[in-house]
Amino acid sequence: MKKQFMIGLMALGMAVLFSGCSIASKACNFNETPAMYQNTNTEVATFYVEGELESRTPSAARNTYTRNIHLLQNAAHLTLENGYSFFAFAHPKGEANNKEGSMINTAEEFIEKCTPSALKILNTGQNCGWATNNVNAKAIIYTFKERPSEMFTYDAAEVKHYLTENKLWRKDGIDIYSSNCTERFLKYRTAKE
Repeated sequence: MKKQFMIGLMALGMAVLFSGCSIASKACNFNETPAMYQNTNTEVATFYVEGELESRTPSAARNTYTRNIHLLQNAAHLTLENGYSFFAFAHPKGEANNKEGSMINTAEEFIEKCTPSALKILNTGQNCGWATNNVNAKAIIYTFKERPSEMFTYDAAEVKHYLTENKLWRKDGIDIYSSNCTERFLKYRTAKE
């Protein structure tokens, strides 16, 4: 009896684990100019953006790979949708943070350096500042009309082209968008329908 109960409990746990239920990815506009651009003619906006797992799998590396690429996709999409051409990662701290001097500025480089691969045997639990065990990757990006000279930026159209050509652009994008980032919006979690 106890053995049947344990098997039933494990089956239920596996069903829940692999059900595909995921947290919705979201984005919002901070509606403020970063301090470093306040006294310049640079057209810049600050956004919060997330990327999510494609589907929950037993492979932590696969989960992180799809989640980080989805973050890059959503950053490019958000940039283009809001009339900007270029974007830079400003948070979190890590190898991908352009504000802190990262020279990563293409989709190919981002995938090479910020997603796990079979060749990276020792994983420290971080991929360019994003923890490997989270369902969503979160970032703050600066978006620009023209490429700034003081930091490396991604060309959003080139990122979209690369991801599309390599069949990495997903149909699902940003699930929830707010034109104003509030503390409540940033804390609010919702499951996808």
